[in-house]
Amino acid sequence: MIRGRIIASIAGFYPVKAEGKVYLCKPRGIFRKTDHTPAVGDVVMITTDGEEGTIEKIMERSSLLTRPFVANVTSALLLFSIRDPSPDLLLLDTLIVNCLYHGIEPILLFNKTDLDDSAAAEDLARIYQPSGFDMYFISVTTGDGMNLLAQELEEGVYVLAGQSGVGKSSLINHLATTDLIVGDISRKLGRGKHTTRHSSLVELRDGVFLVDTPGFQNLHLENGVSPVDVLDGYPEFFNFGRCQFYNCLHQHEPGCVVKQAHQDGLIPDRRYQQYLVLQQRLQERKEF
Repeated sequence: MIRGRIIASIAGFYPVKAEGKVYLCKPRGIFRKTDHTPAVGDVVMITTDGEEGTIEKIMERSSLLTRPFVANVTSALLLFSIRDPSPDLLLLDTLIVNCLYHGIEPILLFNKTDLDDSAAAEDLARIYQPSGFDMYFISVTTGDGMNLLAQELEEGVYVLAGQSGVGKSSLINHLATTDLIVGDISRKLGRGKHTTRHSSLVELRDGVFLVDTPGFQNLHLENGVSPVDVLDGYPEFFNFGRCQFYNCLHQHEPGCVVKQAHQDGLIPDRRYQQYLVLQQRLQERKEF
């Protein structure tokens, strides 16, 4: 058996990339009996016969998304622009919380540095650098910062989300150095390009894959997100010591070091106000 990764789902077939080749695979019947459906992104063990193969084993998953149905996503590229359009930072914070809820590390990308708005870039850096999240200022148009970004992306599966009109398709086209043959396989099967029921992976370089669907993007906090999960999206809040109450959510509680840090100008007002908005949205759900 050889080890590979499922890169697409096409009408019951699963193209698997293994040892530099793509094999058109079917899963063993045991998976149907156990309701263990293979997912795009799964690391699998396969046996091969020419260009075809059989999925014999699905390795343990580090994560599993349902929309899109993708396994082993490790990081998310959250793409916004410096301006044109102005960045919706409340949406960005929402996506950060959703990522962390799923165990996915957010990577912040701010596009359109070619517009030469250094003041806006500096303001974004001031707001988000204390969080410790990886952050890149790039221009897909000129290539500024793109080589560094590509080099820093480690092996794994990434999802892409962000604001509309910020260049998501252009980013994929710029980063991708290898064409997968999912479309060719679909045509060979006579099923057409519209038969891919789930996501497929775009290979940016060997071992680095990007989910080519916008399905991950959720404009609202995921169902199941708790007030503590929202707090996890603001890791810089933990830098100011302990509050009077161990379960402080930094809203109206007395003896709150985060509120004091905000009043002292150590936490940008916009970042703190967005935190309060997300907590308020959870309270309005009446789940907690």
